[in-house]
Amino acid sequence: MKSETPISIDQIKIDKSAFENLLDVFTDKISVVELKNYEIHLSGTVNIDVFNKSYKFENCTFINGRIDFYDFHYKNENKVDFHTVEFQDCEIQSDLYIKDCKLYKVNFGTCKISSKNFHISSSEITYIRFNASAGNYMEIQNLNLHQLNDKKTIVEFTHCDIGHLFLKNCDFKKTFFVSTITADLEITACNFLEEFVFSKSSIGQIFKIQKTSFHTSTFFKANLGLLTDFRNC
Repeated sequence: MKSETPISIDQIKIDKSAFENLLDVFTDKISVVELKNYEIHLSGTVNIDVFNKSYKFENCTFINGRIDFYDFHYKNENKVDFHTVEFQDCEIQSDLYIKDCKLYKVNFGTCKISSKNFHISSSEITYIRFNASAGNYMEIQNLNLHQLNDKKTIVEFTHCDIGHLFLKNCDFKKTFFVSTITADLEITACNFLEEFVFSKSSIGQIFKIQKTSFHTSTFFKANLGLLTDFRNC
């Protein structure tokens, strides 16, 4: 099932330089950076430091280039994790990396993500959420979650249509797939510490799990695809 493309209402076209200038406008006294209604054309890489700010993008389109969210201080034990990165009603064509971050939440709501490279890795994140409202589906072409080993992370996919989803070397507290479609799902060297729920969801082609442990798993009204391969679980 395919979703409708997020509607662009009065989006202002800007380039990489203008986008970086907008981000720089916010002073250290502002804890939440909010950008709304922009069509952003990137070239090269834009680096966004989440050390002391949250970021929210609403009804924005990101074209070309690459966006890197990072935090050079995330290994600091005194670093708090209440900051967030949120995309709402956005279309993302740019490559997107969220790595080496300490965050409370990463949330994508009713977005269309066609990034060739989309990675969330090497971070401490309490909630990772991909969701769309009932009757609509959020499209994700490719997604890699890897080296997320904080052991408190809760991952949720609700009303998503995913092409290829890869989970590797992760320790998740809870994981939920609800009314979600994925063409391929590959899980390698992961630990699902409390719950793994796959409810009213389906896999179109390949469901592959290797070297992975489950504490409690629930498959309810699930279609597990044409090729299911469980090894060393």
